[in-house]
Amino acid sequence: MGETSRVLLELKASLLAVFSLEQVAHIVLTKCMEIFAADGAFVSLPGGAQQAQVIHALGVISDLQGALLPPAFRQVDALAGELLSDVHLSSRRFVSGMQVDAMLSDAERATFCLLKLQGTFSDADLGLFRQLVEVAVLAMESARLYTTLQRRNAQWELLNEIGRSIASTLDMKSLFRTIHQQVGRVMSTDAFVVGLYDQRRDVLDLRYVYDDGTWYPPMERALGGGPLARSIRTRQPVIWCESIAHDPNVTIIGEERNAINSGAAVPILIGERLIGVLSAQSHMPYAYGEEQVHLLTTVASQAAVAIHNARLHERVRRLSYTDNLTGLANARRFYIELERHLRMAKQQGDKVGLLMIDSDSLKQINDEFGHRVGDRYLQTLARIITANVRETDLAVRYAGDEFLVVLPAADRAVAKAVAERICASVADHRMRLQEGFVVATVSIGVAVFPDDAITAEGLFRAADMAMYRAKHGGRNRVSVRAFAP
Repeated sequence: MGETSRVLLELKASLLAVFSLEQVAHIVLTKCMEIFAADGAFVSLPGGAQQAQVIHALGVISDLQGALLPPAFRQVDALAGELLSDVHLSSRRFVSGMQVDAMLSDAERATFCLLKLQGTFSDADLGLFRQLVEVAVLAMESARLYTTLQRRNAQWELLNEIGRSIASTLDMKSLFRTIHQQVGRVMSTDAFVVGLYDQRRDVLDLRYVYDDGTWYPPMERALGGGPLARSIRTRQPVIWCESIAHDPNVTIIGEERNAINSGAAVPILIGERLIGVLSAQSHMPYAYGEEQVHLLTTVASQAAVAIHNARLHERVRRLSYTDNLTGLANARRFYIELERHLRMAKQQGDKVGLLMIDSDSLKQINDEFGHRVGDRYLQTLARIITANVRETDLAVRYAGDEFLVVLPAADRAVAKAVAERICASVADHRMRLQEGFVVATVSIGVAVFPDDAITAEGLFRAADMAMYRAKHGGRNRVSVRAFAP
């Protein structure tokens, strides 16, 4: 057996069980440096900015690994090879070199190069080097095929996992976090966004916003001209490969130092119905291509049905806790929220105020003007109550013409002030009818945890008794005591 045949067989044997592109490059370059006494060696594949990127480098140019090759390294005819002289690379001057380019099956060009600081390579060396490169290319194709199969298998597992996960949750926040976590297994998700589109207002409701370890609260944005907006307008995927931070149409969310240098956005659709947009983003440029977009599109189509179901559940849940006539919380939600606020108050040593509000005038309005006007009056009363409480307070239509207000972190003075403000606002209001105006009043009872009671039931009873004391005291007033001193 000739020396060349022996070398080729040894290299083939070394590569038989190797399924990593970098390992293939390492074995081939190590063998070539040993055979040809080279001082440096590298393998490159196409990278960004239309330049070749070094995927593996050894010897005195090992620092080149991951770098882009300078334009001086021109392409040579595939597998023809070329002897080089006076090569400047990595701040060094090499007396000679050998370069062989090979075309991979996906039309990508791989460049193999050996370099010497002293001495020269011969035509015979170039001939053997070409044969070694042929063996290397076959091994690289096998490694890439193996990696592709592994990746596709991981993607199928991912899609199955997402399908199982999103089918089992009706909570929107949990749904989006699950999608993010699963997608992050197979592609870069330094930032991840899910937005729901409100076509009527032309607004993007950003329900899930993640950036470099930080989750941001939901926020609304008018639909502008950024990549997410373009994906929604066109109903097509949008990819960007470089930073768009200076684009005037783009709104930066999160820390500016966490530069987003590439991303992909895909629309979320159910048939022809547009629901929103899903976007994965990366600090690295050129992090997304057709494969990632195809995967995101598949995930978005899976998520669309789950989002639709979660929104229906959210709406049904909201309705089950809401009074149909006034839009206020109903009795069911009142008991749940009051118990929660009392638990928090006990832990923090805080107080909770409760107002019981009863109309002095509903029966008279119903008798004189009819129940439709009575319903309008109750809606007006609900608006007056809402206008006079804080965002953190809970206004409730308990039953009939009885209303409640839960006041977290409110002592007796604060609760009394809110009650008096509501009482005065109702008395001052004039509800217009064709026949004139309706003037009405309310009686309000005030109770405070833990001063008046230490349980939800006890607090409710204390506020109710205080309200009856206000009624019996002449109506259109506030009582802060359940019993006379």
